[in-house]
Amino acid sequence: MRALEERLRSRSTETQEKIKIRLENAVGELAYGEAEGNFDALVVNDDLEVAFQTVVNHLQSWFPELDLNLGK
Repeated sequence: MRALEERLRSRSTETQEKIKIRLENAVGELAYGEAEGNFDALVVNDDLEVAFQTVVNHLQSWFPELDLNLGK
């Protein structure tokens, strides 16, 4: 939440009230995303290469017939 707030404030494109609303909405959205059964996987994109490889790994486990070597 702190990182989201910092990003929103650093943009200087929204009013204080809109930032407050977006942060309040984010709390509920994150809770929904982390609740058991709502999604098959949760990928945190704080390191692009790690996140990308996590997505590829999930896809390979779900769809083993796909060729996901991606140029390797």
